[in-house]
Amino acid sequence: MLDFLLRNRSDQSEITSVMKSITNGRGADIAMDFAGVSAAVDTCIASVRIGGCVLLAGSVFPVSDISISPESIVRRMLTIRGLHNYLPVDLISALQFLERSADRFPFADLVTKTFPLSETQLAFEYADEHRPVRVAVQPGR
Repeated sequence: MLDFLLRNRSDQSEITSVMKSITNGRGADIAMDFAGVSAAVDTCIASVRIGGCVLLAGSVFPVSDISISPESIVRRMLTIRGLHNYLPVDLISALQFLERSADRFPFADLVTKTFPLSETQLAFEYADEHRPVRVAVQPGR
């Protein structure tokens, strides 16, 4: 759920705070990164609960290293998994989860601004300049 284009720690602490708030202080059961941005990976790790799982699927190209505290991983009993070359059925399953869960989780609140497909470059520029949690690009709009 936390697939963000983040660049600084203040964004991470804000997102982690929101995750703690909507989970009554526990943190997320699972945090998934599909962006492959180091700050997003850091945010996923910071946002999961004790015993939580971090799934990294976007880290398929070289980026800056992240710093992980082994003590934090052990004390929080975290599982960090990598996923590469997922199948189309996996994407279908993820989209079905989002459809089933739309009323249970505030996914729409994470989207700051929506752009039509023809303005994809503007969406990237907006995300880079304003650093929102999520920007959407909507085909057919």
